[in-house]
Amino acid sequence: MEQTMTDHQSTTTSAIKVIIVDDHPVFREGLRMVIDRQTDMDCIGEAETAAQCLSMVEPGQTPPDVLVTDLAFEGKGGLDLIKDVLALHPKLPIIALSMYEESLFGERVLRAGGRAYLSKHKDPEHIIGTIRRVHSGEAIFDETLIGAQPTIAANREQLLDDAIIGRLTDREFEIFRQIGEGYTTQEIATRLNLSRKTVDVHRMNMRRKLDISSGNELSMYAMKWVLSGNPTEGCD
Repeated sequence: MEQTMTDHQSTTTSAIKVIIVDDHPVFREGLRMVIDRQTDMDCIGEAETAAQCLSMVEPGQTPPDVLVTDLAFEGKGGLDLIKDVLALHPKLPIIALSMYEESLFGERVLRAGGRAYLSKHKDPEHIIGTIRRVHSGEAIFDETLIGAQPTIAANREQLLDDAIIGRLTDREFEIFRQIGEGYTTQEIATRLNLSRKTVDVHRMNMRRKLDISSGNELSMYAMKWVLSGNPTEGCD
């Protein structure tokens, strides 16, 4: 498990201190190298899980100026991490960097308190520019993904009303997505560090909110929704 804190390069007060949270070591290392090449930035830490990240920003630790986090990793997910970090540091700019389409998670990221949402397909300079902009106080969405939202929404409308999906809590939405990706209840429980019983309760709540009568129907509904929006393309 990876968790590192460093005083690499210049640790002057003017440098933008960044922490990266992602469960892919190659991606973390690549982004770290790009950040550390900047004269006005320092990557002061990396975390593989939400728990590791929280231990790095708890009282007594040196907080970053910007946090860059993926949304999908085992245990507590990225949306919950954003809320937890902001409970400790309410003004900390957080960037969600993900393979998922912004139409699926963008609104939830902002509702959780995130400052920006970017696709991992963006070139490194775009990510670096976004770090600078959120540090200066801007809130940013990815323009390309925003432009694609009307088409994506139109395709999914035949399968599931987005207004209904919006009734799900962030945790329910995460479980719904993983059901759609084909994970079993036990696999979801393991990935999210929950008990099987807790996942079953979330499934029951989703069925009620989505007016679905059976577990099999929920699974089929979730799978159709995932396929219609391709939310996992290029992930993992």
